[in-house]
Amino acid sequence: MARTVELFLDSDQPLALVARDLAGLVGARLSPLPGTSGFALSDGPVDATVREHAFVDDEGLPLSAFRYVITVVVAGTYEPEAGPELHWLRALRRRVRDERPWACLLVVDLERPDAGDAEGAGERGR
Repeated sequence: MARTVELFLDSDQPLALVARDLAGLVGARLSPLPGTSGFALSDGPVDATVREHAFVDDEGLPLSAFRYVITVVVAGTYEPEAGPELHWLRALRRRVRDERPWACLLVVDLERPDAGDAEGAGERGR
């Protein structure tokens, strides 16, 4: 089973605009995902997908409060905390919180919020 790290975010903007904005925030390459309405973000060793999601709330994680999800599959056999994937999503989360009015929540393996989201999960902007 692949391990993932995911950044859930909420915006009233269409997916294409959100994906373009996210790519611009971190300097990632953006391309459409064939056969879907989603997008791929590529930045060095990290490949992510951006899409609308249908997750439901899960044991205290208010996933249904967010319209979009950025998913990164952990490429190595290491724990997510040790790899570039979580580091990249944390950097993206910081940029979103600093520069956009979007609520966001970073989740590791859809099991627990990232330590940086332990308080104030879902706050907009700063």
